[in-house]
Amino acid sequence: MVKKNEENLVGFEDYLKSQKDIPKKATSSQSRQNASAPELLTFIEDENNRLSKLSDFFDNKLKNSVLYSQTDEIIRKQKTHNEKIKRKLRNHFTSKDSGFQNNMKSLFDNHFKDLS
Repeated sequence: MVKKNEENLVGFEDYLKSQKDIPKKATSSQSRQNASAPELLTFIEDENNRLSKLSDFFDNKLKNSVLYSQTDEIIRKQKTHNEKIKRKLRNHFTSKDSGFQNNMKSLFDNHFKDLS
């Protein structure tokens, strides 16, 4: 019975030897990894650039904005600008021949004419 098993294995050994000579195909996960390698490198480079820019921002620009803050000056200019606009609007709305005054006059005349 041992000889029968050995005879059966002879064919199997030949098969195994022939399989060793054939190069293995890449598995699907290996091929996916190889295909995504350039994408991964691009992502890593982009991420490195983004982090470098953030580092530069926090190291240099943020310090400058804290040391040389322009916030008070910007707020002052904006308040001045808003006051100018309010003055222009007030002058426009309070003039006798403005569209706002004419519309308000016609509105009151039409709705409250009968009360007097």
